[in-house]
Amino acid sequence: MIAKLVLFFALVISGCSDAQENTGLPTKKISLTNGKENIELTVEIANTYKQREIGLMFRKSLDMNKGMLFVFPVAKKHKFWMKNTYIPLDMIFFNNKNIVGLVENVQAHDLSPQGPDDLSNKVLEVPAGFINKHKVTKSWQLVTGI
Repeated sequence: MIAKLVLFFALVISGCSDAQENTGLPTKKISLTNGKENIELTVEIANTYKQREIGLMFRKSLDMNKGMLFVFPVAKKHKFWMKNTYIPLDMIFFNNKNIVGLVENVQAHDLSPQGPDDLSNKVLEVPAGFINKHKVTKSWQLVTGI
């Protein structure tokens, strides 16, 4: 029992290796659907300016069915870049629940703005290859209470 407590505190003090578990951001299970298939993900919710500004910076890995959902108060032409982001990502842009843009395989540290010219109020960042693996298209929708 004492050994388990020592190990627990050592992990807490050193910071666990999975940064996604240590962010303090709220997490939520969401789904994407095309009406026939569903993809379930666990996402961190970035809904404040500071949370959105930091995003997935400095992360070393991201599991295939995890991601970050950026929630904006107003639909605009949002563009993202990869400053201080160490993992390649796919980005899915939503206006409410409808997909308005897909950006695949954005490379780490790429500073060119990425995103559609359509208005969006949510952006889902997932590991590169997610869109291709699941064959996500603009006909899919976000299923969530957010």
